[in-house]
Amino acid sequence: MSKKVISFRLSEEELEKLDKACKRLNQNRSETVVSAIDILLRDYVPEGGTLTKRTPWMLDSLKKD
Repeated sequence: MSKKVISFRLSEEELEKLDKACKRLNQNRSETVVSAIDILLRDYVPEGGTLTKRTPWMLDSLKKD
């Protein structure tokens, strides 16, 4: 798989949160961001302009589709 370089801006507070997550997960920044994206796509759905964590009954209904 080829990898591409991306850039985005984070505030000092956001960067501290990212570094805290990296330390907790024992991952580098890229791995932590990719993990977070995977979790968002797997476990959350947009609902009324906010993200809502899927509940087990939501997951069951997705499996039937």
